[in-house]
Order: sequence, then C-alpha cells, then structure tokens
Amino acid sequence: MIPRALLRVVSPGPLTTVQDLGRPWAQPLGVPGGGAADTVAHRIANRLAGNPPGAAGLEVTLGGFEAEFLIETAGGLAGADLGFSLDGEPLSPGSRFTARPGGRLRAEGRRWGCRAYLGFGGGVAVPEVLGSRSTYLPAGFGGFQGRALRRGDVVDVLDGGGGGAAGRVPEELVPPYGRPGEVVEVRAVPGPQDDAFTEGGRRTFFQSVYEVSAQADRMGCRLTGPWIEHGGPAELISEGVAWGSVQVPGSGEPLVLLADRQTTGGYPKIATVATVDLPLLAQVVPGDRVRFREASLVEAREALVWAEYRRRRWEGRT
Repeated sequence: MIPRALLRVVSPGPLTTVQDLGRPWAQPLGVPGGGAADTVAHRIANRLAGNPPGAAGLEVTLGGFEAEFLIETAGGLAGADLGFSLDGEPLSPGSRFTARPGGRLRAEGRRWGCRAYLGFGGGVAVPEVLGSRSTYLPAGFGGFQGRALRRGDVVDVLDGGGGGAAGRVPEELVPPYGRPGEVVEVRAVPGPQDDAFTEGGRRTFFQSVYEVSAQADRMGCRLTGPWIEHGGPAELISEGVAWGSVQVPGSGEPLVLLADRQTTGGYPKIATVATVDLPLLAQVVPGDRVRFREASLVEAREALVWAEYRRRRWEGRT
C-alpha cells in the first residue's frame, strides 16, 4: 500500500506520539513493550475509524493539539476529554467523525483525563521497528522518526479503513475513568513479593489514598503518600517486571510501572494492578488521588475475560 499525506500538524501540544499496541514480545530481548498507554481507548478509536485493533494512531497528551487535514478520512476519538472539535463542532470521547481536506481538528484544553487517542482509516503510516509502529521516546526509535510530533510535521496514512462502528460506544466498554476530584480506585493482586513487607506495610498500601506525583509519565505512575514499611532489604536482584507491577523503593512510596517501563527492576513488588484497571492509571494527572483495592488473581482474571469478551463482540472479532 502506498501511504498518503493525511494531516499537517499546526500545534503538537505538550506531547503527541504515534502509538499502536506496542511490542510486548520484545521484552525478553531487553526492549520495552511500549505502545498506547491506554490500550482500551486506542482500540476504541481504531474500531470507530474502521481499523483493526493494532493499527497505529495518535496519542495526544493533555491537549493543545491542532492539525489540518489534507485528504478526506474517517476517524475515531477515544480516551480523555481534551476538548476536541472538528471545524468548530465539538467531538466527545467515543465519537466517529469524517474529516475533509482543509478541516481543522483542535484540542482546546483538558476537561478530564490525560491521554486521548485518534484513529484514522487505514492507520498512521510510519516504518515498523521490531514489528511495531509505536514510538519509544527514551531510546528514540519507532513512530515518527523516533520522536514526538512537531509543528509542521506531515503525518501519512495507509489506504484502507472505513466502515467503522456507528453511533456511541456502549458505556459498558468504556473504563470507569476518574473525574477531577474523585479518588481513582484500582484493583491490585498482592505479590509477587508482598512477603518482603511487614503486615503493617501491606495494610498501609491497601488502606491508604495516594497522590499522583509530578514525576509520573509513560514509564510509571509515581505516587506520594503514607510510608510502606519493608520487612527486609529495599532492593533485590533485578528480575523481569510487568505492566502494572507496583514497586516500592527505599522511599516507601509506591511506583506503578506503565507502558514504557523498563524490562527489569530490583525493587520489591508489593502488588500488581489488575490489567483491566490499567487504563484508569493511564488517565491520571499529577495531583489526582489513587486507592488500591485488594483483589484475588481469580477476580482480576475474570474481570479481564469479561471485559475482553464484550470488546471483541463490539469489534466483530468473536
């Protein structure tokens, strides 16, 4: 397929990158999985645009984005509400749209959440690196020349797409994102090293409310709040880490690893956030509050299976 010029970036906002579902198979090679921080919103945007779930799209952080379309295209918007509009007409998360040449897409400003996802018919066309078009900024590879978008960049699209989902996205498919002032509750399964903490430390973790630090980014959600007491050394021999691992370094404050996490880590992991709730952490901003609710492995798996089943039915993949 021959790529076509899709849009010209007028303003990239604080951070806009090309993302797909990442390269999780590369972690054993020492390469972070990366990809969309909120995979559910990314998939919804693609379905609305008529794409398969793994097509590349744009991840827009906090707002301030503006682009001019160069061709007609079908698109989908999902994730955070960053005040998007197309030619002055408001676009809410979960919307399908059709843009025409000269059309202007703008994100006026954040209302809630952190990251919005834009899917375009055919998917964004950038070279694949290790089987993925996602951007990994710390190492400068993948996506659009290995970097965030800048003013004047022209983004290409592959032929295809169209025939996306009509109407509103069913409410049951959208994660229960937190709104300003709310405490975001996520389920977490104890371990794999919960025995590295005292009973009081484990109780503190599951009974406290933590605040998202200004250091939170795509690599991890760093939290501040009550001190979690270790039962032994605050460092271990480095081992593989997962998306959602909750490390507790010597500071005693939790750090939840996200999409761009490192492949190994040496801090004890008190818990692992349930996969079904990871999108909630992808949408928090500094100052937001988070609480962890203890869940069993069976509960976490069951919640994920049902959520995935409902999404696959909507995507037409069952």
